[in-house]
Amino acid sequence: MNPSKHHLALTRFRWAIGAGFLLANLFALPGIFVPGAVLSLLKVQLTTQPVWPAFAFLLTFLVSLFFIPAAINPVRNLPTAIVSVASWFVVALYWAIFYPRMSGDSAPHVVVLVALAMGLLQAALLIQVVRQWLVAQLST
Repeated sequence: MNPSKHHLALTRFRWAIGAGFLLANLFALPGIFVPGAVLSLLKVQLTTQPVWPAFAFLLTFLVSLFFIPAAINPVRNLPTAIVSVASWFVVALYWAIFYPRMSGDSAPHVVVLVALAMGLLQAALLIQVVRQWLVAQLST
């Protein structure tokens, strides 16, 4: 197994996780302090009590912290890496199915598509990293 090929897959996965971390926090950090502005930007119904969306944004930020160990060593922290990748599919599922049922509005389609794209990209890269690591372990 070519070590540089494994390093390339690992680097790509780290970049994808880092991009996901930045993307999640692009909305989460401002949403903690000014939830109404972020909800308006997403074209989502405003609430009468801004504490709940602010808390949801805080939870989004806290969940994104789990991306860090996944990016540092996805093989050693495989459960964390799997949950980090799966979180994008949960986000897409929420916005595509649960949000429209609860609010009566349609979901912001760009959020669903971006979450699916991030999930698919990160899942493909994680599979590649783990597969290459397994091949390297079996060949030694």
